[in-house]
Amino acid sequence: MASLSTREDRCGRWVFSISEFVMNKATKRVQMEMPEAAFERLAWLKDKTEAASYAEVTKNAYRLYAKLITLAESGEELYRKDANGNLTRLELFV
Repeated sequence: MASLSTREDRCGRWVFSISEFVMNKATKRVQMEMPEAAFERLAWLKDKTEAASYAEVTKNAYRLYAKLITLAESGEELYRKDANGNLTRLELFV
């Protein structure tokens, strides 16, 4: 179960804290500050993915990023296919 608290700091950045408890054992607590635009992207992702919480969006993003790094380190490449069938190699930030 995740609990989330959010607030806007005096510079207009969103600050949020996530606490998670798994089987009654506390895990690590993360606090982040981000500009309004980044928080809006996070909220958009939460809505689009129907995630239950910002913590769920964040954990899924970390899992995806870790998988992409693992693939890149093993020499694999990622491509995007457009509507016309053209392939474009995607650059990974590794």
